[in-house]
Amino acid sequence: MKRGVGMINLFSDEFIAGIACSKERKLCLDRRTILSVHLQLYAGDIRTPFSVSSRREIYGAYFEELVDSVAESIRRLKKALKEDNSVCIWYSEKEADEYLAMLAFVEWLTDKGAVIYLCDYTEACPDMYTNCDCEFLFRPEMHLLTNEERSKYLAELERLKKENTKLRMYSNGRIVSLPEDSYDERILEVIGDKEMQTIMVYPELWDEMPLMLTFILYRIRCMIASGVLEVVKDGKIESGMYGTGDDFGKTIVRKKRKE
Repeated sequence: MKRGVGMINLFSDEFIAGIACSKERKLCLDRRTILSVHLQLYAGDIRTPFSVSSRREIYGAYFEELVDSVAESIRRLKKALKEDNSVCIWYSEKEADEYLAMLAFVEWLTDKGAVIYLCDYTEACPDMYTNCDCEFLFRPEMHLLTNEERSKYLAELERLKKENTKLRMYSNGRIVSLPEDSYDERILEVIGDKEMQTIMVYPELWDEMPLMLTFILYRIRCMIASGVLEVVKDGKIESGMYGTGDDFGKTIVRKKRKE
């Protein structure tokens, strides 16, 4: 059997899944087998990773409609599993979001009785999130999940569930749990005395908080709710795939002014 053909190839990021689709021949994949479920487990409650309702505040931090998008991707995965219970999890060991998704996939797929393969593509696609034109340099190896690996990953996920902070990052070779307000002062520092679109905080903090747009927007929402920040103008979606409605990324905020 050709590598990656005849099984579900599961990604945790649509961007990387798209790159894999564009390089399906090089990777010996069939794009029809490629699925992605973006759980974003670096932020929010991690105790039930596949529960959309318990993680709604994270999925809806940018657009409320994204909550339905995550739920639909989980439904597609469940449907695919009815046809093929062999799954290869593609992930990068050094990206917190992807590594955490791999842990959750292993747990969830184990409960479903799936045959699980792993494919760490860190070296094959080293600049995946820093280069818009990144691609796979070679075809990464995949292997059948061993019992030792399964025990290790399930234990690590259990540790994170017990800690259950609302922020998790990769540091010194492991995932560490951090208080959810760990970067509030930096967010406020970036905003300063200006009126600022919430999404413009993200590029200023990229070096410290890469791939953490959702968490930044979530914390800004929290600081608005607590009275630290205030809304100057609500952002609106004028057109696009999500239709019209609220666009929190375009919302303009400032530090709460004293009466």
